[in-house]
Amino acid sequence: MESGAFMYLQLEYVEMETYSATSDQPMANLNGSESMTPSIATSKRFYTSLVFFALAVVATWQGIWLVPSDKLCMQTWSSPSPAQKAVDYSWQLFQNNFGDDLPLFRTPDAELEAEWRLLEQANPFPVSNQEIEWLELNVKGNWMRESEGDGDRAIAFLEVTHQISCLNLLRQHTRRHEYDYSQFDSFRGSEREVMQRVDGCLQYLRHVIECVGDTTPYLVLSTPTKALKERPDFNTLHYCRDPAHIQRWKKAHSVEAGVQNVLYEIM
Repeated sequence: MESGAFMYLQLEYVEMETYSATSDQPMANLNGSESMTPSIATSKRFYTSLVFFALAVVATWQGIWLVPSDKLCMQTWSSPSPAQKAVDYSWQLFQNNFGDDLPLFRTPDAELEAEWRLLEQANPFPVSNQEIEWLELNVKGNWMRESEGDGDRAIAFLEVTHQISCLNLLRQHTRRHEYDYSQFDSFRGSEREVMQRVDGCLQYLRHVIECVGDTTPYLVLSTPTKALKERPDFNTLHYCRDPAHIQRWKKAHSVEAGVQNVLYEIM
């Protein structure tokens, strides 16, 4: 009984020496030593805040200086191409109002057809075997090769050439009753062969459009004075590649390889 009373008195003594949550005196642990003084606690809070501040500075620096460049993004999301070095970007606002004057789609004449030939200039260029492998193609395929210089290099065209040529074919086909296209490669052969080329281009451009998958929103304008009371606004903002830079690259790297743009060949 006496030992129990003695233990009770010891516990009561410890409780009296231990801090409460609101005490202004140092707290003692069961061994009688101080657990933490106010100055130590303040120092710990200061250094903890300093660490978090440093982490915030580093994160901000990374967000400003380590943002991937346009060229790095292009290399990540585009097929390998020697022309990537020529790609330059700028923000452009599409001008697509219905009824706008469209110089490249005016009534066809010899001058307009010459403008389109400049747009779709093929300018074949050489690609190495390594670049063929980058495209996941068989190096030993029956590819057309250079007729001069390093005969180990294959001859290639840029896809944008094919796309512009297809667009031009569709333009010509819709205007074929306004201009004589009978001497153009795109219209040689039977009507069935011409339609095969047109259908092939429609299919190809569909693939291109779906592959790009443009997610830019376009809005609808309220036009109460018009018959339909509304119209879509296709004047949308896009981050575009500069076509002039790509054209200059094609001309600078073109070769005389005796290969023509065979877009219109029926396989």
